[in-house]
Amino acid sequence: MWLFGNRKLELSNAELRPYVLKLKEGYLIGLAYLPSIASPCVGCIQKWLLDRQIPSTEIDIEDFKLREDLFKKLAEESNPHICYEVSADGTETRLENCIFPHPSCDCQKENHQLPPNFSWNLSFAFSPLTQIKCVRYTTPMGHLWLTSVNGKAVESGQSIRTYGTGVSKEDSRKRAIEEWLKKASLSDFQFMHLPKRPIPAESFQNLGATQIRLEDPLLLGNGAGADYSKATLQAMYDLTKKRTLERYSNNLKNPILVVGSHAWLRNRMPFFMLQEYDWYILFYPNSSPCWVVGMAGFSRLHSDAKPIFVFDSHPNIETALDGVIGKTLEACRPDFDGNSKPIAPVSDSEESERARQKNLWWTHWIYRCSKISLKELQSMESYTEDLELWRSYYRDGQPGVSLVPGNTTAYPRKLVSLVQARLHEAKAPAPKVFGIGTSRDFQANWN
Repeated sequence: MWLFGNRKLELSNAELRPYVLKLKEGYLIGLAYLPSIASPCVGCIQKWLLDRQIPSTEIDIEDFKLREDLFKKLAEESNPHICYEVSADGTETRLENCIFPHPSCDCQKENHQLPPNFSWNLSFAFSPLTQIKCVRYTTPMGHLWLTSVNGKAVESGQSIRTYGTGVSKEDSRKRAIEEWLKKASLSDFQFMHLPKRPIPAESFQNLGATQIRLEDPLLLGNGAGADYSKATLQAMYDLTKKRTLERYSNNLKNPILVVGSHAWLRNRMPFFMLQEYDWYILFYPNSSPCWVVGMAGFSRLHSDAKPIFVFDSHPNIETALDGVIGKTLEACRPDFDGNSKPIAPVSDSEESERARQKNLWWTHWIYRCSKISLKELQSMESYTEDLELWRSYYRDGQPGVSLVPGNTTAYPRKLVSLVQARLHEAKAPAPKVFGIGTSRDFQANWN
């Protein structure tokens, strides 16, 4: 119970307390956890504000007479992620946030609590994310959303920008934020550990303890999900994609070209992408319980422009195809002002001629691939999304896989569970072929 002069404010959650922060212009009021109990606390909020160059001073709630009625609304909701920005004239702005624990705060960050009705459409102003932009595109099959997320990793300070696509705004925001958390977690992980120092890990096959070193050339799969099991599955899909592409490229093996897909693509891609590129679907058969597909795009505007290659993987072939279409929009994304991203022609005439010859080679490479119809590809049966199926696969003569949790107190586990899967496979020496079509052309697009 909290007193406002002669009035009483009773909170249904005894772990929360009201606060009033005096800003340069106005006030910020809300509820926060006691620092000794959980996060977010008022200290987290003040430190996030200071990171945005917004200094604040906490004042006694009894001295705040401007809008006492707002505390009653806050008490009814009992949500520490909701706050009100109150201006000097008494007008308020309701802010629905997902507040992260601040790295330098002394509260119980391990006991971070999410908003009761969490949504990916909430504001992430009190988090390491500094910018989120969403753009909607129209296709004959419906809308396609593209979200851009920017921010700095907490420990390494690396500036990271990621993208995500989806049929809804919330879905695209979810994918972009999860991708940012995966990359930020990996950046911090590499920053905090020395290359030769052993790092505790878990064996995926037998669930026993093991160790890895950053200096070891291990193939890495990154996963994010609602819980540890789902994040591990996503890491297996990512690992399979990279392992399959590495095998194909290093062995100079061609994928299978999917024919009869032009009408299908026209219904699912924004019109500007069809105007500027010729698109081809590629299929990569492999022995794992996961389908790997890719797309190649060749510019129609400049014969010397570098081609686009994107890839995705999933146990369901339709989901994998939808995912790779989303990655094509991320790869040739327009500016967020609505203008198409220009393709800069090569200025040097000799270099331009080499680029044209290379694109001609890529065109011949595409049509030399074996063929499969889109209808036959879509008839492929889906694999079961089950961790035990993957354990059985890797126990059957496959190299070992180590799992490393990616969550820290800076990236709450209750929001997204993060997992790194590292494959203990001795890399076969790549063929000493330095022409086009080798792994060097694809590695930048594997992620």
